[in-house]
Amino acid sequence: MAVRSEPAADGNDPRGLKYTAAGHATSSWVGWIAFAGVIILSRVGAWYKQHLNERRAAKAAEEHHHPVAAAQVPFLLAILLCLMFSKFFYLASMTNYYTFYLIQKFGVSVTQSQIYLFVFLFAVAVGTIAGGPVGDSPCKFSGVYEARWQ
Repeated sequence: MAVRSEPAADGNDPRGLKYTAAGHATSSWVGWIAFAGVIILSRVGAWYKQHLNERRAAKAAEEHHHPVAAAQVPFLLAILLCLMFSKFFYLASMTNYYTFYLIQKFGVSVTQSQIYLFVFLFAVAVGTIAGGPVGDSPCKFSGVYEARWQ
């Protein structure tokens, strides 16, 4: 058996809806406003599609200069992967051995060696985060970089 909830005499619905004297008329205005929004946004979408097509055509007309030949890309990526693997292998070895090295060589306590390990790993993280922008920024040696790759 289904339970129906009827609006109360004061116009309040037990489900949280409010009924007004102009209920259907108000609903139709909201519908017309939504329809106008659909029309406006469809025109904006058509304009933006045309704008994107113009930008793509202008970009396609530009001449692209690739500093590295396509045949060299796999070889250069292989070198990059080898360098990354060796870096991470070296870093993993350092983090495992560094604490024991400090304890044996310098006679520090375990707590102090762990603090030094934390400082080392923090420096690695800072170098990783700051290394990209610093390495990519133009500097006084940019002429050397440009002469090397042209």
